[in-house]
Formats: sequence, C-alpha cells, structure tokens
Amino acid sequence: MRGFIDEWRSDFRTMKPVVIWAVLTVIVGFAGPFGTYLSIAMPKRLLLWALLVLSGILVGLSVRAFVVGTLKLTRFYDGALLTAGLTAVVLPPVLTGIIRLVEPTVEPPSYDELAVFVFLVSLSAGAYRTGASYTERRQALSEKPPDPVPLTQAAPRLLERLPVAMRGQLISISVRDHYVDVLTDKGTSSLLMRLSDAIAETEPTKGAQIHRSHWVAWEFVHAFDKKSGRLLLTLDGAAWLPVSRPYRPLVEARGIGMARAEAPPHKMASAPAPNSDDSATSSHQSPPV
Repeated sequence: MRGFIDEWRSDFRTMKPVVIWAVLTVIVGFAGPFGTYLSIAMPKRLLLWALLVLSGILVGLSVRAFVVGTLKLTRFYDGALLTAGLTAVVLPPVLTGIIRLVEPTVEPPSYDELAVFVFLVSLSAGAYRTGASYTERRQALSEKPPDPVPLTQAAPRLLERLPVAMRGQLISISVRDHYVDVLTDKGTSSLLMRLSDAIAETEPTKGAQIHRSHWVAWEFVHAFDKKSGRLLLTLDGAAWLPVSRPYRPLVEARGIGMARAEAPPHKMASAPAPNSDDSATSSHQSPPV
C-alpha cells in the first residue's frame, strides 16, 4: 500500500498532469471525437471532455501506481502492457457514465470501442514515459564528468558525481521521483540514480538510512523531536526528516530520540568539557559521530 501511495503521489509532484489535462481537453473538445462534434454544442462539449480526460488521467495513474508501486513491474513489456490492459477494463464504464450524466441524449460508444481506444492511449502514454526515462538515463550517462577537484583524502565517492561548486561535506540524501537529492554544506544537487546506489557511495562518512526515502550523516544531526509518536530529526540545511519504524531502533541505539514525547525539540549539543560543572546534569545529547 505504501508503494502505491508513493508512486501515485510522485506523478503529482509536478504540474505535468494538470498541463496534460488542460491541453487534451482543448484539443479533443474542439475536435469532438465519437460524434460529439455534431451532437453537442461547444460549451457542453468542453465540459464533457474535461471530465472524460480528467477521469482518464486519474484512473490511468491509479492503475499505473498499483502496477509499478505494488506489483513492482517497471519494464515496458510487463508494466506498461498490464497498465494499459487494466485501464482498458476499468475505465470504459466510467466514461460511459459521465457521457450519460452530462448529455443523456447522446448514445455512448460501445464498451469494446472504448476499451480499444483506452488501451491504445494508455499504451502510447507508457511508451512515451519509457522513452523519456531512457533518454534521461542516456543523457546522464553520456554527460562528461566534471574535472576532478581536490577532495579530502577520505571523501565519499558520491561527491565525485556532483557539480564542482556543490562538493562539500555530505549531510543527507533524499529520494525525489527517480532522482536523489544530495545535500552538502555547499547546497543541493540532484542525481539520476537509486537511493541504495547513492548510499553505497557514502563511505567513509558515518551515517545511516532512517527512512525508505532518507539517509543522514550522523555528524550533522543536531536536534530531534517527537510528534504523535513519530521521531523527527533535523539537520544542518535540511527540514525535519522522519524516522520510519524499521529504522528507529538504529537511531535510538545512538541515544537519539530517547526523551519523553512531550518534551520540546532537543538540541544535539557538543559534549561539555571534562571540567565543566554542567557535565553531570546536562540533559542535552552529545552529537552522534
């Protein structure tokens, strides 16, 4: 279920679905396919196709999220074909109901006709998505790597992938669509790669994955908080990052998040000097290393 929700949300993190909906509504509204050009006046025809296109996008993306996020079928020959087939089964009754609701005098196309039309449109969308993803990967692989710059002797290999100006101390890595956002003390850069591959290149920086979408460097964790039973961490240059349940024992093993839930956000302060009078009574956590 979690994979379905993440995949479904990823399609709406940009304005692409809205732009596609608006453009297709105008095009098919003026073209009037399936006899709607002659049988329905322009204003109602635009309304009809706006609803039809919107329902097609929502159903299509939901089916795709199930196939990709739940069934984990990402290749074109299984994922796109199954998405097109399921959409062709589910969507025609929805389209028929909308047509009868908006314009009862118009006889909707047959189920078979709509199913074939939906299958072809969905398959074309899958082919376009696959082609665009392939092109992005080809471009990423063909880009000339930046000229090497001096890095610290024990710098993570991941930094070598970043633009020269962004190479600094590694703070965190977060997933965004098919990219990972790499945060350093110089700024944020996006890389087209999997989170697991990015984490494999973080050595020798001390850190850990705290969520299916986040990795953090312990050195930069400077505060934590608990809200509604959830443990949150904040890092230099980053907003609060959640700690998911499977990774929580790993975080708490470092002494992070052991305070009471009602306590205010705790600062991860530096350890006091050995001669400090506060060393025995301070409730602050030492920074993880």
